[in-house]
Amino acid sequence: MVRDDDYLLDFLSRRNQVINELIKRRRPYLTDVTVMVADLQNSIKICSELPAEEYFELINNIWQESAPIFRRFYGTYGKHAGDGMVYYFLPQPDCDYKLNAIECSLELQKMMKGITQQWQARKGWFSEIFQN
Repeated sequence: MVRDDDYLLDFLSRRNQVINELIKRRRPYLTDVTVMVADLQNSIKICSELPAEEYFELINNIWQESAPIFRRFYGTYGKHAGDGMVYYFLPQPDCDYKLNAIECSLELQKMMKGITQQWQARKGWFSEIFQN
């Protein structure tokens, strides 16, 4: 019984070495991917028309409403930078990742129409808010 304990203690004491060895053996592989990059169209104009707190409220509103749409279509978060976002669509066992990206973008367009209507009513705007 003591030998088993010694082996386990020795193994645990070298865990960083074991993890590094496993990482070295890991091989990268290529896979198909669809990348969606979106940012707020005319963001400089919109930013100049809104107080800073309202501009960031708008950006956060877009991010919050788009997150469940990306999840529904298996989009994998890449990053948010400024008024933009990056998501990846990877092959899935039960659906087409390219079609997911297209359907996601169509849903995002509908979402943006709703956000546009909210902000038009709130600010008295006539122009639409778009994501590129």
